[in-house]
Amino acid sequence: PRTPRRALLGGFGALFALSLLFVSNPDRSSIFFSRVTGSGPAWPRATTLTVEIPLAGGTVEVSPDGELLSVSCARGSDIPIVIRAEGEVPEEVILEHFGGARTVLSVTRGGVFRTLLRSVQEDMGFGVTGGDDQNGTPSVAVTVLRPPDVVGLAIRVTPPAYTGAEVSVLMDTDVEVLAGSSLRVSVLTDPPDAQGLVRVLPADTELVLEPGTWPISTPEAEAVPCRGFSLQPKESLTFRFELTDERGLVNPDPGLFAVRVVPDRAPDIELLSPARGEVET
Repeated sequence: PRTPRRALLGGFGALFALSLLFVSNPDRSSIFFSRVTGSGPAWPRATTLTVEIPLAGGTVEVSPDGELLSVSCARGSDIPIVIRAEGEVPEEVILEHFGGARTVLSVTRGGVFRTLLRSVQEDMGFGVTGGDDQNGTPSVAVTVLRPPDVVGLAIRVTPPAYTGAEVSVLMDTDVEVLAGSSLRVSVLTDPPDAQGLVRVLPADTELVLEPGTWPISTPEAEAVPCRGFSLQPKESLTFRFELTDERGLVNPDPGLFAVRVVPDRAPDIELLSPARGEVET
């Protein structure tokens, strides 16, 4: 019949015209067929968002396709987030947390959005959207790890020789010592191979943690390895341990320990009775 023949010829004509169109634009044709099959380059956008995690302690790894940032940090760490907008800068970007919460960030100078996740305690993740960049990539996955920490502190106090006082060992506490005393501070860490230094305040000086032996031994555990340092304080001070383990994790909130130095002064005599300063006898 005539009508089907016309439709068939029209179909062949349209196919021929499309073939000429594809042949004349090979680059765009390849993009067309790639997108029809679900692949191909991304559609052009006015805004493109990039995410940076300038983390001081821990690790940040980017997946091969650049769509995932894997962050490993110590529990209690602060995680800074920097989002840069290329092209058209939106007025705000949104952190779409995996749990359903949303955080809205306003733009700062230079098309940069910043925020700080304070004292992260558990695993979390989020994507970033803003402007016409709505695919939420790259997404950020945060893994919280146990940081190195101090699990034992022993301070060996050697008083000045003239006092005749015996050497003492104080455990897990602040100490009060007579001026001229010598201190040997030993610390047990978790993990045991954690490295680090001691920061002494208010002078803000750094001391190296040297290998040593735990000053208190038991029949079950003798010669326990530890780390420590020595000092002879002339005035009251505080100190803290800044530790790093083999994964690059740091203790985000190191505690302060205090040493109160009592000055060596001549004894005073106070007459308590009788209360009067003049006495007749």
